[in-house]
Amino acid sequence: MDIEQIKPGEIRNIGDSNKDWKFEPQLCLLKFAKKDYERKGQPIKQSLPEKFFCKKFSELEPGKCYTGYIHIQSSPQMECLVDGTGKIGDTVFPPDILKSFSELYCKFVTVEPTSIDSSILEAVTSKQGFYGGRKGQGELDKLNDRLEFTLQQFKLAFPDAEITNLGHVYKLTTSENEDTQWMASTIWSLITNLIGTSNTLTQR
Repeated sequence: MDIEQIKPGEIRNIGDSNKDWKFEPQLCLLKFAKKDYERKGQPIKQSLPEKFFCKKFSELEPGKCYTGYIHIQSSPQMECLVDGTGKIGDTVFPPDILKSFSELYCKFVTVEPTSIDSSILEAVTSKQGFYGGRKGQGELDKLNDRLEFTLQQFKLAFPDAEITNLGHVYKLTTSENEDTQWMASTIWSLITNLIGTSNTLTQR
């Protein structure tokens, strides 16, 4: 997602007491569990917001681009949308009220791909220096920086996996686990778009 802005004061780095903290527009990958799962042998239940957003995202048309907003917060209103009852307690709400409930948490509008602001990518490039390389870098240094960046992003997304080389990345993109394969392939696509490298990893 290209995230252009967040609600002021809603997100802050953990332990950050800087009152002047500001959000810079950036590309972000939001991770939502599609079902209950296990992590290190411990059962993890899909949260209410995850259930809601997985449902809303499944209603979007594949291949189209969208602009809009999301608000991640559990509430009785969200619960009545997820469980399909359309009611809170004994109160049953009509469709127009349920629609307004839904729009508390997200609303998407289709846009043409060319309308997405490419200046976000340019800003990231100029600040980090990874993607086009820093001034005076040789080609090998540029490749090493791109590799380091790629492995770093996969380590963040798959903290329990061994990721020290591109072979490990390839293994994730061809995993027999559909969720793992989809997530890894999505991250790979996002990274290659950022660094301008052709997609040479393919799914089985």
